[in-house]
Amino acid sequence: MATTTEPSGIVQLVKDSTKSFVASLSSEEQVLFQTTTAAESVLRELETANSEHKDASNFRKASAALLPFVAGIEQYGQAMDVFANSNDLLCPIWGSVRIVLHVRLDSRAFQTWRICY
Repeated sequence: MATTTEPSGIVQLVKDSTKSFVASLSSEEQVLFQTTTAAESVLRELETANSEHKDASNFRKASAALLPFVAGIEQYGQAMDVFANSNDLLCPIWGSVRIVLHVRLDSRAFQTWRICY
């Protein structure tokens, strides 16, 4: 019982079927098909570039690590305000952090950044 690992017959059948399918389309459908194929190719390239950048980017790694911290500050920020106001040294430090986080949370760039990462 000999088995062949070369699927040349199947590959040729798929190529022939694809050619006959594209040939059966109207000119508008062919343009749409080619546009869809090009868009899919661009999307695949963008996904590949995104995954490569995600693996190599130190900023993305740091931002992923900071998201739980920012979420904790959002959740317990009012309690920290009370503690910070009771200490003369901690008050200006915490106030500065709150201002930076508040401005950052309200900006559109940060909202987009939070969604992407």
